[in-house]
Amino acid sequence: MTVIRQYDGVGPVDDPDSWDVILIGEPGADGEDGAPSSVPGPTGPTGPIGAGLAIRGALFGTDTPMPTTPATGDLWIVSVPIPTAVPDRTDDSPKANGDGVAWSGTEWINTGPIVGPRGFAGAGVPTGGSTGHMLVKTSGADYATGWTAHPTGISTDASGDLLGFRSATPVAKAASPGTAVGTDAAVINAVVTALRDLGLIT
Repeated sequence: MTVIRQYDGVGPVDDPDSWDVILIGEPGADGEDGAPSSVPGPTGPTGPIGAGLAIRGALFGTDTPMPTTPATGDLWIVSVPIPTAVPDRTDDSPKANGDGVAWSGTEWINTGPIVGPRGFAGAGVPTGGSTGHMLVKTSGADYATGWTAHPTGISTDASGDLLGFRSATPVAKAASPGTAVGTDAAVINAVVTALRDLGLIT
């Protein structure tokens, strides 16, 4: 117990009777913590830019030691057989093939797999189609494609120069220049006329 005397303000200061005795007991138990504050604290200062990582090579072989003179940011890829010296991952899961092990400046840290999981398969080529068909866009949407028959007739560029020609069905050899026989006779004659107009034949 603690004894404290308090001056009564009446008698002489040097008179013991002028001081009242106040008894103070032992400190009580601590009270419960108050509720957490809902007011966020101030933003801390921006930390320095961390060192980048530099892949140095692969670590493999059961008895292979960790590099002895690494620079901060040096990273090695773990391969099989996995070296005993490689540390486990930071989440305490076991080290594995494909892990990255980086030097922090003071210790080796297993960052876990450095290759992400396999992505989803792409849209690929649509099924269907027949011999001679072409793959074309069916709309402006990504991966919107479909099969279509190869176009027939004359193909020219914006200036009218001949780009190509394709006949839907075979035709027989013409008996004389400028004429053709068979189901595409009119198309062949149109090609001949176009070639003459372009000055490619006489």
